[in-house]
Amino acid sequence: MTKPLKGNLYGNCHVLGPDGDIMFHCNQDKIDWYLGRGLADKVKDSPPTIRLRFQPNGPGHSGDDYYLTTKRNECVVCGSKHQLTRHHIIPYCYRRYFPALVKAHNYHDVLLMCVPCHDAYESEASRVKEKLAVEHGIPMTGTGWYCDKVVVKLKKHASALQNHWDQIPPARREELMQTLRDYYKRDDITAEDMEQAGSLEAIVRTEDFAQHGPTVVGKISETYGSMEAFVKMWRQHFLQTMDPKFLPEHWSVDRPILRERDKNDLTTQPV
Repeated sequence: MTKPLKGNLYGNCHVLGPDGDIMFHCNQDKIDWYLGRGLADKVKDSPPTIRLRFQPNGPGHSGDDYYLTTKRNECVVCGSKHQLTRHHIIPYCYRRYFPALVKAHNYHDVLLMCVPCHDAYESEASRVKEKLAVEHGIPMTGTGWYCDKVVVKLKKHASALQNHWDQIPPARREELMQTLRDYYKRDDITAEDMEQAGSLEAIVRTEDFAQHGPTVVGKISETYGSMEAFVKMWRQHFLQTMDPKFLPEHWSVDRPILRERDKNDLTTQPV
């Protein structure tokens, strides 16, 4: 089950440049950070607004209506203000392999949802992932690997000995110890041996090993034409599936995944 946030996602505090134009929004902690270091002056308390004393390297989000519009801390689907959690439109199993520049500018595709709505959508998103798995011939669990049952047994027995030594009957303890003796091919088993056994990797990868996420991302161009089309597919699926009634103002399926000034820096290789 998804865990709710401990605080608000949107602080809606305003940061102005030295010229007085609004550059971006942030939370109160960031406001306090600037003020505490003498990097900004307080302009007003409601909404909390500061003006930077230095010339920043770039314009921030100046002129971007989506970023600079005040956002409500509520579920975008049902409007609930309780048990809120971040929802990433693009599932992590794909997003993690996007180019760094795209991942750094994904604020538009992080929305607030209450836990019940979030969990409901994740079930629907799983169906899309399974469809992609079939289309690309790569199951969600990947291919080219197997589980070493000997190591699985070893890890289980080592863990039991480490954590429950005093509670294990002597006869059973001897059985568990024998598993470690057989594996290490010696009679004397130390605490270090048990710790090492518990940290062994039971998954063995073959030469044909492939993961679902990077395989799908690597084929985005031939399947969808572009990474942007893939992102828009997920946005559209979210809209059609959940019919959200409380989306932030200016949120759009068609929003570009990069600002115009960043497009020349985009590499084609996911990282």
